[in-house]
Amino acid sequence: MISKKVSIVILIFFRGSVVVSAAWRAIKIKVFGNASIFGLSTFGFALAMLGFWLLLRNQLIGALIFALLVAAIGETVAGLYEIVRGQTYVASVLTTFGIWLVGCYLLLTVAIGIHLVTDQSIGLFILLLHIPVAYLAVPAFVSRRIPLVAAFVFLFILLMLAGLGSYFAINVLNKVAIVFAFLSAISVWFVAFEALEEANRPS
Repeated sequence: MISKKVSIVILIFFRGSVVVSAAWRAIKIKVFGNASIFGLSTFGFALAMLGFWLLLRNQLIGALIFALLVAAIGETVAGLYEIVRGQTYVASVLTTFGIWLVGCYLLLTVAIGIHLVTDQSIGLFILLLHIPVAYLAVPAFVSRRIPLVAAFVFLFILLMLAGLGSYFAINVLNKVAIVFAFLSAISVWFVAFEALEEANRPS
C-alpha cells in the first residue's frame, strides 16, 4: 500500500512538472532567475548525507533516503525551470541527476520493500550513471570551468567507488568513497555559490 502511494505521488509530481513547463512555453512568460542554485544546493546536501551515511551506516539510513528525495525533487524542478529558460546544458545536467535520484530513492524504498534489491542491482544502478556523467562533463572540460570540472571528476570517482564497493561487497572502497562524497558535496556547493554570485552581480 505504501509503495503504491509513493508511486502515485511521484507520477503526479512528474505530470504536474510537465504540464507547468508546457504552460510556461505556451503563454511565453519571460522567466527570471537561476534555478540551478537550489538544484545544486540540494544535490550537495544529498552528497554530504551520503558521506555521513557511509561513515555511520544504519544510524543514518532514514536521513539518507529523504536527502535523496529532497535532491531528486530539487534537481528535477530546477532542471525543468532551466529548460524553460533555454539553458539546455544546465537543464540536462540537473534533470539527468534529478531523475536518476528519483530512481535511486524508489530503489531503496519501494524495491527493497518488495524484495527486488540485491547489492549487485544497487552497484550496477550506480555504475551505469558513469556514461551520462562522462558525456555531460565534456562541455565543462572544453570551456575549462574548473569548479564544474572538479565536481564532475569527484562525482565520477565517487560513483566508481560506491558502485564497485556495492557490486563486489568491497568495504574498503566504501570507506574511500566517504572522502569523495564530501569532496563532491563541497565542489557542487561551490558551483552553486558561483551561480549565486553571478545572479547577484549588477548587470
